[in-house]
Amino acid sequence: MLGKLFNKKTSLKVLKGIKKSNKKKESKNIFDSKNLKRIFEEQKKSFIKLINNKEDADTDLAILIEDMIKDKYKLSGGFGDLIANEEKYEEFVRSLGYEYYATYNELSQYYQDTSFQLDEKKLEFCTSMYIITLEDKKTKNKVLGIRDVVNLDFDVLSKFYFTKIVVLGEGVLSSVFGEDREIIFGSNADTDNDEEINKYFDKMMGQAILLGASDIHIQKTNRYASLWFRIDGIKVEMGTMPIAIAKTLKRRLVTMADQEDSDYESINGVINYEYGKKSIKFRLGLINSKLNFSLVMRMIGGKGVVSHKLEGLNYPKESVDILKNLTRYANGMILITGQVGSGKTHLMYALLKQLAQQQQYVVTIEDPVEYVDEAFFQIDLSEFASASEEFKYGYPEAVVDILRQDSNIILIGETREPQTASQLVNAANLGQLVFSTMHTNSAPATVSRMTSSLGINEGDIVDNLRGIVSQRLVRKLCGYCKTEDGEGGYKKVGCDECNNSGFKDRVPIAEVVRFKIGHDGDFENPAEYMTVEKACMAQYHAGLITKEDAMAIIRGEEVWYD
Repeated sequence: MLGKLFNKKTSLKVLKGIKKSNKKKESKNIFDSKNLKRIFEEQKKSFIKLINNKEDADTDLAILIEDMIKDKYKLSGGFGDLIANEEKYEEFVRSLGYEYYATYNELSQYYQDTSFQLDEKKLEFCTSMYIITLEDKKTKNKVLGIRDVVNLDFDVLSKFYFTKIVVLGEGVLSSVFGEDREIIFGSNADTDNDEEINKYFDKMMGQAILLGASDIHIQKTNRYASLWFRIDGIKVEMGTMPIAIAKTLKRRLVTMADQEDSDYESINGVINYEYGKKSIKFRLGLINSKLNFSLVMRMIGGKGVVSHKLEGLNYPKESVDILKNLTRYANGMILITGQVGSGKTHLMYALLKQLAQQQQYVVTIEDPVEYVDEAFFQIDLSEFASASEEFKYGYPEAVVDILRQDSNIILIGETREPQTASQLVNAANLGQLVFSTMHTNSAPATVSRMTSSLGINEGDIVDNLRGIVSQRLVRKLCGYCKTEDGEGGYKKVGCDECNNSGFKDRVPIAEVVRFKIGHDGDFENPAEYMTVEKACMAQYHAGLITKEDAMAIIRGEEVWYD
């Protein structure tokens, strides 16, 4: 028997499933409209009793549902028999008109005694959850609660469609820091309360991970501290927090990065955060002053497994063809440029993965390693730093060591000073195919920086520069709600999938140039050239970006979003 619908331990009781079936909704609802209405009424009564702190909620609804299930599916054991049969379970969920479902086997992987709340009005995982049917007051969508949620596994949890049920902004922050956003520390506002801080820290980190934030920002001013995430390139304000909490979180993060806190020094480091069964890496950047600080944590390698195929990265076909041609060179320099967070490393790894599959020996030198991949030999420069001493082993030293090895291809994580640039050229001159990144805004600006700021002479550029990719990421039109604009492309609309923004995820706009051997930095007559204009129009006609965004980028303007 299903048992009581609620008990006094349950809070909010809605869980959307994780799979979207490809089957058509052919089965009829086993509840007619009259019964369904009665179920919703009974559900409402149960909620009211729960809110009034009655110890026992009404069991009539649970009994009614289970009786219907037994009759429909000819079961003797009730709901337990149903959820043990994946095929029948999906049929049951489908019959109720639900679009998403989770199988019993997947739900059985959850950690016991786990309650993880994203927004107190929307979602909470409890150990005492029962099958219910109700209608969401805001969206009018039917949702399905699941019985006996145990052994919560974050690998499974991460697959859920949280964007459909999480509301960004004040509601999220109140669930992270409590309704009044205050923690009482007694007379000493900076007292470390490990239990409380652990709770707030884990909820902040979990919220950022589940929302797909690329960066977490904590900024303290004279009067308060603010929290905001960067999601799909957009700044999302999460509200403020007490200064005492901000200071304590800062000290904790600095310690996790194996650094020593200071009110005057800037700090850089790497944090490994255990999230369920996963270890997620963040790059920590902290700027300190006597009164204020700005702390940024960037998730690195956060998208999981890097695509093995360039075709999976949303580049236009012409760009993919040029990129593949760049990997066919035996030696020389290939530079990937763009702003912070523009997907440079992701692209480089996709290129290197293709080369590694051709039995090439690939070595990466990074600070830190963003994607751990056994196909490469990887050197993590962050491992050579400590809180008490500066780097004694950096990019230049690592390149010198690698050149004594039997490598074919080298990735230098970043070229920002003349010493690294010198070793970049040296490696190319010695027959290596060398990839590196720079922070420039265009391919021509990259050549200019190489000569003017990094001290590379024009002869080395002519002999060794094989190609440049200069890219940025632009918000991608939501595939669930976009509609044709009547001009050969699509425009935004907005739906639950994209939080009514009209956009979901991002796509690259890449200027890709492949030079002829012995060129003179010639952008007028290169071997192949995908200009920014061509890239923008290709992405527009592919239905990935709006015409307005394409034209703004072509004009050199910043793309802003409401």
